[in-house]
Amino acid sequence: LSNINKRQVLLFASIHNNIEDEAAISSHIEAKKYTPDLLSIIVPRHPKKIDNIIYLANLHNLQTKIRSFNQPIDNNTDIYIADTIGELGSFFKIADICFMGGTLSNKGGHNLIEPAMEKCAIIYGPDVRNHQTISAILLKNNASIQINNIRELNEEIINLTQNKEKIKKMADLSYNISNNLDDPSTIILNKLKPYLKK
Repeated sequence: LSNINKRQVLLFASIHNNIEDEAAISSHIEAKKYTPDLLSIIVPRHPKKIDNIIYLANLHNLQTKIRSFNQPIDNNTDIYIADTIGELGSFFKIADICFMGGTLSNKGGHNLIEPAMEKCAIIYGPDVRNHQTISAILLKNNASIQINNIRELNEEIINLTQNKEKIKKMADLSYNISNNLDDPSTIILNKLKPYLKK
């Protein structure tokens, strides 16, 4: 992933089924009109389900690389399909903007704290029933954006990719919120700290 240089990185994290595949590809195509060096990383929730992503990318003549094939990213890569397990954290670290999957496909959404802790500008769809509290806190503090459909997602991503100050502001806000949350793992970790070896 060292080949990314200064490119703007758009991450589609833990995406499910066709609607989120389409959302990822169409958002990339629309945003690339304004940000030619955009790189989109797509992490499918189920690594074996990449056929539709590849099909859509090929349909639109997008240069695609696949992580499990050990294909390196180069300056012409449009879409990088990260079809491996246990690496999502690494992709949050390098992403500027992150769309959280499971939120357009009625799966209840995935953990919003992880991208917040890695300073991503976070976008997600209408279904965040698994993470309502953190979603409400992020939205109330203008630290995330919620969209209702692919058209709105495209618009928000186009706006964000052209506004680095807004990306930074959202990322900083979400990071600060994530650090001040009393989530169970933080509480447990703090209780264990005295007993952990330095």
